[in-house]
Amino acid sequence: APVVATNAVRPAAYKFVRDESVADGTVFAPGERFVKSWRFRNTSTSSWSGVTLNFVGGDNIMSTTAPVQVSAGINEEFVVSIPMMA
Repeated sequence: APVVATNAVRPAAYKFVRDESVADGTVFAPGERFVKSWRFRNTSTSSWSGVTLNFVGGDNIMSTTAPVQVSAGINEEFVVSIPMMA
């Protein structure tokens, strides 16, 4: 699902590194809950503290509406895990 990272000043730059869990094409039963995790890298020119990732489009299968907050140093990798429901 597309996400945008923002802080109070400007969008935060990041790069997708790899899937950490649930391979593409995994089949779930309708209503089955799972946790999807991705690894990203902070490509901004500054460290992040409390940057919020927000859902912005596509099929929303997240089982939570709470935004995800992350902190990462310059060029540091971090994992985002989101509970979802098929």
